Amino acid sequence: MIDRKMSKRGVVVVSTAALTLSTYALFHVVLQLFPRNSGLIGFDYQYALPYIVSGRNWFRVNGWLEPAYFTPAFCGGIPWFANPLSMLYSMPQALTFVVNPVAAFKWTLLISAMGGALTSFLLLRRVFLLSIQSAVLGAALFEMNSFLIFRLAIGHVPYHVIGYLPFFCLLVLPTPEVPGRRRLDPILNFVARSVLGGLVLAVLVYSGAPNVVVPFLLAATLIVAMRQIASGVSVKPWLLIGTASIWGGLLSLAKLVPAAKLALDYPRPYLPAALWDDPARFVATLLKAFFAPELITHLNMTNARPGAIEIGMHELEFGLSVVPLLLFAALAVVWLRRDRSTPRRSALHGVRAMLFPGCIAILIIALPLAGTLGSEGWGQILVKVPIINNTMLFERWWMIYILALIACSSLAFDRLFHSDAARTAAMFVLISIAATQLLARKLDYYRGAGPWQMYDSTPLLSNTGRIDNEGLPAVSLIDDESKGLLDGVSTLPCYEPLFGYFREWFPAKGLSAGRIEPTASESFFNLADPRCYLDGEAHQCRPGDQFQRFDRSDVEQFINWRPLPWRKPIQFVIAERITLVALFASLAVIAFTAAAQLGWPRRWRIN
Repeated sequence: MIDRKMSKRGVVVVSTAALTLSTYALFHVVLQLFPRNSGLIGFDYQYALPYIVSGRNWFRVNGWLEPAYFTPAFCGGIPWFANPLSMLYSMPQALTFVVNPVAAFKWTLLISAMGGALTSFLLLRRVFLLSIQSAVLGAALFEMNSFLIFRLAIGHVPYHVIGYLPFFCLLVLPTPEVPGRRRLDPILNFVARSVLGGLVLAVLVYSGAPNVVVPFLLAATLIVAMRQIASGVSVKPWLLIGTASIWGGLLSLAKLVPAAKLALDYPRPYLPAALWDDPARFVATLLKAFFAPELITHLNMTNARPGAIEIGMHELEFGLSVVPLLLFAALAVVWLRRDRSTPRRSALHGVRAMLFPGCIAILIIALPLAGTLGSEGWGQILVKVPIINNTMLFERWWMIYILALIACSSLAFDRLFHSDAARTAAMFVLISIAATQLLARKLDYYRGAGPWQMYDSTPLLSNTGRIDNEGLPAVSLIDDESKGLLDGVSTLPCYEPLFGYFREWFPAKGLSAGRIEPTASESFFNLADPRCYLDGEAHQCRPGDQFQRFDRSDVEQFINWRPLPWRKPIQFVIAERITLVALFASLAVIAFTAAAQLGWPRRWRIN
């Protein structure tokens, strides 16, 4: 009895040490990517940082309950809340009220990585029923995955939502009953899980990542399929994914409806130029992306066709270290050396049980590969498919494999090591290998040696106190990106992916550098009326049309960071009301479930 306690204590001590090492590696790299003594950060923060500062100013002026449908600060006046990439209601935006904006991005990364690690541990331990050591290994691999770290390092902030994936999987997969713990009524349990899952999906949408929702759901579906290959088919997880998706859609309608109206007017037909045409080079790049991304070059040509897109190193960061590769190789060796003389039972029943989840898993695994490898003709077919046709690079869908590879690695680990002593030692060694690989990374690509110039956050950060006290000045000028929010400038030309990476679909052609105020001979303000992007028919205008002279009172509201007077289209109003009803219903379900878990009312729990 004493030996067993000592053994368990030893496992906990070594596991804690291993996780401390992985967390140290995470913090060490992140602090280099977001240094305190330098204002230089990833190049795509030229987009994210001004928007997050504008959001902080908007909510200080108007409060959290007033969505910022439009902004005067960018592109001479454009929609804001309806922009799919807007992060007005997100973790990084909320954190700007606690720390400075760059620190908000840093803490978003750290919270997402550590939160994802914790929920990965729970998923592997409670759902996949793996050993503590195996679950700790999976948690460490998630915590150090380079997709999350380097996406946020470069400025692709919405991708922090990948940290919510293990939690979503926990919600849709059943967990064994804990002896002595109150059990909820099955119906209430199902409803509560559906609502929480819907809230997670809604967070993705409001965090500027509606483009991540489909691969996020596919990643969760792949985890469900993997679990059911081993444990047998159950309808409940599939129903939970469906009901959570529906509920998440209702919670997100307030943004999805205007975002669909806006985004559908600006397609992104880049995919054919980004497909890989060499299978061997494609497979080599895929393997490096997941197991040794440090071997990837700064720029990568996907094909030799005219107009081919060069992919930056950050687009191919999915690194889980060489640890999964080592585990898979070792498991393959063990399998090849197994005793073939032992008679085996017929596996026909098992094959039938695995058929449905196995086919689902194969289809999901094949989809991102089919979207990144092929001819230009295949690309022309892909851009006709809804959802896919708004995707620039299908490589981003490789995120589907991250959690699945971690789960496979943990499963392989428990197959290879059987005693507590062997598992504990192997776990510490493997986590040390992964941490060493991350700590040894050369970060020159992310610290200015890459093909894109880093963004200097100093002007905005050094004026955070002034912005808090005085607010951002009224917008009075249109000028280039060398000036900005602090000078009351609406940037033009502007970097807004909505209008194409080369601004090829930017419609406000009549705007020019100079003052917004019209001269005596002009009948238009030098400022686009952003209502025309969303409801041009009602306002008898087209996207990009400018405010007219008689719109002066509206312009005054708009340039002073106040809500622009606007009679919303009826579909927007209906969407907002549905979202509000769904939100209050969600809060009611959560409160009722918490009360039932505590023992009241008795009819909704089972002792």
